[in-house]
Amino acid sequence: MQAVADVMNLALANLANLNFIQAPGEDSPEGEQMTVRWELALEGLLLEHPWSFAGRSQALAKLADSAADFTSSGLYYAYPADCLRIRRVWTAGLERFPLAFGIGLSEKSGRKAVIVFASGETILPYALYTTKSVAVPAMPSDFVSALAWRLAGEIALAKRADPELANAAMGAYRLALGRARLHDARERSGRPPPYSKWREARFG
Repeated sequence: MQAVADVMNLALANLANLNFIQAPGEDSPEGEQMTVRWELALEGLLLEHPWSFAGRSQALAKLADSAADFTSSGLYYAYPADCLRIRRVWTAGLERFPLAFGIGLSEKSGRKAVIVFASGETILPYALYTTKSVAVPAMPSDFVSALAWRLAGEIALAKRADPELANAAMGAYRLALGRARLHDARERSGRPPPYSKWREARFG
């Protein structure tokens, strides 16, 4: 089972740096570099694609000051704490009918909010979103490879001592990202197609 340190060491190996770390945050040049870049690299990669393993759905909690923030048929709901990007919003029981939504700030509380545009205040909206709370063991191997190359590329770019190495690392990252996307798309191939009014009328 892989851990964060394993992915960091894979990134170091990609740069031909064999000064491996024992744990994230350790007091060493390599440990410090990885600790600084890990979170941003991971979140950046998670935002590159709607990864199936990083999707999470939950009911949205209505903000206490939603009535005061109600504008243009928009209702304000709390942005999930572990959310990187909202993918889709729907009403309970009507998953095939997505709702229009936006992202903003609650004027009263100043909290980041999901603004759902729907008539009536009785809806119970659910959201499918990309979570940033992804443990390394849950990551597919292609994703881990892409993450390691992204870390390697960012470290090489920051050092600016070897532009060719930095370009090679980022090129390898793009290739690994393409493979990871393809693998994820193949895993989705067995899922039902998205809702289509034409398909509904044609086939029922």
